[in-house]
Amino acid sequence: MLSQIHLNIRGEIVMKIRDFNVEDYYYPNRRFQLLFYQISHGEMIIRSQKNNNYNKTIDIYFGDVNYMEIPSELNGIRFRRANADDVTYIKSKIKKYITQDEIVVIVSEDKEYYIVASVISINENDLSFVELPIHCFLHGI
Repeated sequence: MLSQIHLNIRGEIVMKIRDFNVEDYYYPNRRFQLLFYQISHGEMIIRSQKNNNYNKTIDIYFGDVNYMEIPSELNGIRFRRANADDVTYIKSKIKKYITQDEIVVIVSEDKEYYIVASVISINENDLSFVELPIHCFLHGI
């Protein structure tokens, strides 16, 4: 599987959505915000900022975003694998061919939100609220 995982220019792991193991990432007590979305390159970042309780910022980067249905703030998140019903729902919204391998379902406070993208990267860092990861400026991975 190493051929399916890539490193971006900062050495952070970036993987295809189909290779993303949803069980590996669960943040029940962290507050996340939709921090950044760039239409021209389809890049999006959801961030949980470091604070007195957490010494690292968590950035969830999505590349090649085709659709998102997500609020600006999320309290606690986990991920779940998309199923056939999710594919049907997304297809009704964007009217294009989509597979389960392109959908990330984010669950927050018992509500489900959808992102259709090609790649995802989840990284801990020391960036402040106003700093963006460098790959946002260099157009992806």
